Amino acid sequence: MPRPLALLQAGVLAIAFAVATMAGGWVGVPITAAGWGVFARRQDGMAWHAAVGGALAWGGLLGSAAAHGPVGRLGQELGEVLGLPPVLLIGATLLFPALLAGCSARVLGGAAAALESAARNRQIRSR
Repeated sequence: MPRPLALLQAGVLAIAFAVATMAGGWVGVPITAAGWGVFARRQDGMAWHAAVGGALAWGGLLGSAAAHGPVGRLGQELGEVLGLPPVLLIGATLLFPALLAGCSARVLGGAAAALESAARNRQIRSR
């Protein structure tokens, strides 16, 4: 069962990723996730929270676009061109930001933790 804090974090991250996407396009997702990864580097599951937040953000943006435009028709047309069912395109649309966010948070969070550990070890040796 998910912890309430994890759900809250994923929800807050979803809002942050949606705003970042609207402001800077898809590249806003990994940039925001990198910041989250550094901030939450010691937290268990922080990359999963980022991945869920990324999928939720783009799911919300896709749902909003569908309410205001012909997204369904676009999915059908694009699906016909690519020879794929529209549901796979929607799945890929949600998987893309999840992978961007999760991987970016994991890599930058891990790098920040490694730098922090190296600095701590250097400080201990210099005493």
